[in-house]
Amino acid sequence: MKRPKYIARALAFLQNILPPTPKLFILNLRLTPHIDPLGVSSIEVYLDWATNTEANSTLFTTQQSVGAVPLNDWTGDVLFRDGYGELPLFPVALTDASGVRREWRTDRDVLGEVLLIYTVRTRQADIYARCGPLLDVQVEHDGLIGPGAGFLAVPRGTEDLDIRWSWDLSYIPGSRAVSSYGEGDVRFVAPATTLAERVFAAGTLDSYEVPEDDFALFCVFIRRNEHHCRSGTAFHNSFIFAYNAMPLPGGSEVRALEFLAHDMVHDFVLISLEGISNTMYPWFAWWPEGVAKYYSVRLLHTLGITDEQTYVSRVHAKMSAHYTSPAVRKSIAELTYGFYSDQVAQRMFYSRGYMYFLLLSELVPKHTNGKSSLDDLLREMAQRRARGAEHEFYTWLNIVEDAIGVKAADGLWNALYRGKLLVPGEGTIGSCYHLRQVLQDQFDLGFPEEGLIPKGPNQTVGVLDPGSRAAVEGGLRQTDVPTLVSTPLSLVLDDISREMEMVVLRNNEEVQIRYRPRSWSGVASWQFEGIDANK
Repeated sequence: MKRPKYIARALAFLQNILPPTPKLFILNLRLTPHIDPLGVSSIEVYLDWATNTEANSTLFTTQQSVGAVPLNDWTGDVLFRDGYGELPLFPVALTDASGVRREWRTDRDVLGEVLLIYTVRTRQADIYARCGPLLDVQVEHDGLIGPGAGFLAVPRGTEDLDIRWSWDLSYIPGSRAVSSYGEGDVRFVAPATTLAERVFAAGTLDSYEVPEDDFALFCVFIRRNEHHCRSGTAFHNSFIFAYNAMPLPGGSEVRALEFLAHDMVHDFVLISLEGISNTMYPWFAWWPEGVAKYYSVRLLHTLGITDEQTYVSRVHAKMSAHYTSPAVRKSIAELTYGFYSDQVAQRMFYSRGYMYFLLLSELVPKHTNGKSSLDDLLREMAQRRARGAEHEFYTWLNIVEDAIGVKAADGLWNALYRGKLLVPGEGTIGSCYHLRQVLQDQFDLGFPEEGLIPKGPNQTVGVLDPGSRAAVEGGLRQTDVPTLVSTPLSLVLDDISREMEMVVLRNNEEVQIRYRPRSWSGVASWQFEGIDANK
């Protein structure tokens, strides 16, 4: 298999670093890391900006958790003041399915320059930590990595600011400081809300730079997970990849490249979801996740990194994961409630989005007599974004309608949102392949997903189905206490042949459990089959 020569080639329009304008208000941000590899590390945050806020109105917000994943805690020492003196702050906690955020307020009007100084602790996640997006700041050895979403106070407002971002490394001399904008201090123009989308790293950092002058900046940050989750999260011009100590499964090289491509596509092809809250985001999550999943497979083949056989096998894997999911026929409305807590529901947004774009890749050239492709539609969205034109969700729907017609566009839309099966056409991946229906085993863990999360010495797997493969094939018992889950749930959801491996405590002895988390009977699925040219 060929390896990519370059890690990333970003487009010029992705760079939002602009020369500062005198008319803009200034926001100063200074970060002072304190790193203790054997103790509790922290970051001191200094923020000053101009505001005009009435009493009891929101001054800034912080995110406390995302789903069931906690973020970084503040210490008790917080200073907030304006030109008239120090001000008391009080938080208003807002809780929904997406997690907990706090709106910070004060009891009098605030006008002019304000100063906020506080310290956050880095999160110390252990093997019992729950899998989730990489939104917290953690320490590894003598360095720390994480995004602003996990620890930064974000001033209210959507207007552009002259942001001046600096580092104080006096407590970790000889260290480096890097962000999504590169190494060291930076200055750029953007709304304060975008600070949550930047990644920060400080300490003794290893790095590799692509030796090409014409490459725009794109940063990949890598850190270790103590818990047994491999994950990644995309941010502005960058993303974080997390590895762990578990051995890599077969085919990991292709999966790793897909992983890389997936998060890079997130940065290249964006749809504006401005004004969409975390609670409402799942209604639209199939679009960004689906387009990233589709192109992470297709681009590797288009660029010659994977051969034809590998490409087709990866398409089959995505299709199998979709059709064999217990959530395949659930509506988006039903799935939305489990987006932040149920991996089966969450993965359906990825796989249904993938199927949507896979079907579009065949429908667009079919309805335009080969004059347009899916690439053209997404290129139009990217161009609209680059010139500051509308590129919202409805913009995309209008583009699709113009390409394939109202009837076909509405049919695809309704199938996606109502949970109807999305089945591609015969020539979707090439004229030399035809589609055939097959039976494949449905995903069946055998017990509630919560049972996979080790919580302590008395936490059992929960209600076990005695007729499941977990019980019959794996020998799992309802009173077993999970101590180590070797196989990430996302991996067995995405790979129908993968086995679940875990260690449980039974009568004070560790017992190995291994089984295929699948049903005993098959469900309808579809695969492509090569056409024999000699027949």
